[in-house]
Amino acid sequence: MYGFRVDHPYAASLWKRPSDEDGGDKAGFALMLVASPVNPVECRVWMLTSSQDRSTDPDLFNAFNEVIFAQDVAVVESQEPKRLPLDPRAEAHQRADRMSMAFRRWLGERGIAYGTIPAESNNGG
Repeated sequence: MYGFRVDHPYAASLWKRPSDEDGGDKAGFALMLVASPVNPVECRVWMLTSSQDRSTDPDLFNAFNEVIFAQDVAVVESQEPKRLPLDPRAEAHQRADRMSMAFRRWLGERGIAYGTIPAESNNGG
């Protein structure tokens, strides 16, 4: 079973709980991404990882995860506007955007404006 949680606007966790169907204890892992904003449109990101399988080579585990996340870099860096619009009317959305929309609502409810385009000022980024 996979789980995902955002506890802070700049930190998210993803984990996989092991089950007998996918290898028992050896299948469990956790990833945490922490972003540190440099300015409203750039940040540094750290990834912390753990695996329940003591036989897992940490370097290979981390290298695999870096490849997966690196695939998203070009997509994220090419997005316009650079700041995240919080108004759902600012972009066209698909059903697959439900998590992104929930995150944007969550940011708006907390008054997070740094790096975003607040819903009331939908004027680009």
